[in-house]
Amino acid sequence: MSLDEKIKQLIQDRVAKMRAHRGRKYFEQNPSYPQQQQGKDLQDIQEKLKGLESIHFQIEEKVRKLKSLIPEISEQTTLCAVYLIYGKVLQTWEAIFLLARRGYNFEIMELTRSINENLDLIHTFHLDKEQTHLKKWFEGEIITNRVARRLSDEFIKKGSIKSVEEHGLSPYSMATDVYRGFSKYTHCSYAALLDSVDVFNEDFDWNRYGGAHYTLRNMEALKNAMVTTLIALKMTYMELKDPESYKEVDNILVEFAGPMDEQSLKDLIPRVKE
Repeated sequence: MSLDEKIKQLIQDRVAKMRAHRGRKYFEQNPSYPQQQQGKDLQDIQEKLKGLESIHFQIEEKVRKLKSLIPEISEQTTLCAVYLIYGKVLQTWEAIFLLARRGYNFEIMELTRSINENLDLIHTFHLDKEQTHLKKWFEGEIITNRVARRLSDEFIKKGSIKSVEEHGLSPYSMATDVYRGFSKYTHCSYAALLDSVDVFNEDFDWNRYGGAHYTLRNMEALKNAMVTTLIALKMTYMELKDPESYKEVDNILVEFAGPMDEQSLKDLIPRVKE
């Protein structure tokens, strides 16, 4: 089943559940339930955020270390470009942490897409050895995510990863599906906006009951984005030929997510919610 088919099915299933009015009926019997569940969800989110914030702090330390290699912040070099992008990524993470504590799921998903695209841009600048795209970027052009997906696809295929070869996987197609999945939030698609329906009051989710629920449910997507942030930073230190810093970042990654074997990398691919 294609991504589009899965999304259509997802919409049909969720609309059917809403039309059955099960949430409203439960609310009528248990008026205090939405607020109680929201409180529990926000408490669980708070606990999960502690691990992400700890990793964020460690990443910021490693990123700030890069500034010592940049004499002028106005340099138009690969390192200066990725340093500035890392700064933007880290501040976007801080915004996500603030929003997560209040259950702003939709906005968090939009910002998670931003982080992923920013990290893809870092990959682009590292993989584009002729600096063709870097020069255009410094001239004010927007480098589309399609460019990053193509360069990453070529890089992965050159690495002859066993699972990719054996199963005939297309890194480009998989990355495109991930990109399109997050785009549902950016472009306010109906599939994504269904997350912002309060099934208890049968209204827009003004109280963020659904927001808290889906924020908690999507914490795994945030963990994956944090892993991707660490992988990008490893790539930066690899390009700088700094084995000590590379190893330090790798240790943080392993402690946070476990060894990055092939199965672990495959598991990073977000899937359409059941």
